[in-house]
Amino acid sequence: MKFFAIFYAFILVNICHCGDDDGKDGTPPGASGHGEFVAGDTLTFLMPVTLDLSAKETEHILKQTIYIGRTEISHYTMRAGVPIVQVVDGDNTVWVGSVDCPCKSAKLVSRGSDYKSLVLFVGSGYNAEYKYFEMVENTWRELSEEEKGELLGKKEVSIPPEGAKTKDSSFVLDIENVNDPRIKMDTITRNRVVIKSYKDMEGSRMVSGSRITSVVSGAFVFWEKGEFEVLRRCEEYLKGRRRLVYIRVNSLGLTKKFCFQKFEDGWERIEKDEFKRALIYMKMEGDREERDEEDLVGRMKRL
Repeated sequence: MKFFAIFYAFILVNICHCGDDDGKDGTPPGASGHGEFVAGDTLTFLMPVTLDLSAKETEHILKQTIYIGRTEISHYTMRAGVPIVQVVDGDNTVWVGSVDCPCKSAKLVSRGSDYKSLVLFVGSGYNAEYKYFEMVENTWRELSEEEKGELLGKKEVSIPPEGAKTKDSSFVLDIENVNDPRIKMDTITRNRVVIKSYKDMEGSRMVSGSRITSVVSGAFVFWEKGEFEVLRRCEEYLKGRRRLVYIRVNSLGLTKKFCFQKFEDGWERIEKDEFKRALIYMKMEGDREERDEEDLVGRMKRL
């Protein structure tokens, strides 16, 4: 009898794992808020998981940790088909969600035992939002809207700043009209090539990163923020009438790069190799001009 029970259980397990893996048919998972089978040709089980911030290893969650001085920054992202429905820190519950509204990514910032803060990105589409937490006296608590505003360095204003588009004060970076006080522009010159770096001053100090939602040049759009995307780098290279723009975006640990060149009829996106060749040409042209100028100065001295 025991043998037949084991054999029957083995058959059930194999039935649950058969079928396609494309997941095209069936009802949306998580309608009941719990892990469930997806009906149709596929029998796939969505297993909700809990993110434990105190755990050194995370089996179903991708964890990447970097160190900046005494500060430890851990990035957590969910693997495909593994919704994070709860976040805990050992025995303490930090946040509870559902399969319908899971946590897509998290960032934990720690400085020894003195300071801990946490940012969760939950939901999707128009319902997506950031949730901010901090540890006070060994207890996690979610920040209020007022406290979140102070954390982000925002001030109450009656009229939203130009370019603000969402409740998180996201804004547009227009490289043709950089007069927004929230944007810092650093300029250096190498080989007579002017390099302009644009940065969201407040966002660069935030755990969640830059709040810029799009980068434009007048009516031309270089980049618009997609779901889970964060602008990491925006640079412009100028040499005479030649102009190049390089944009780097982070999306759940993946890096996306966008390259553009200004032609007579306007901006065009180009491949990375073409961008490199254009930049090398600009630098070589600058080197040649510097050598010609040095030769001219030398001849003038010999007169």
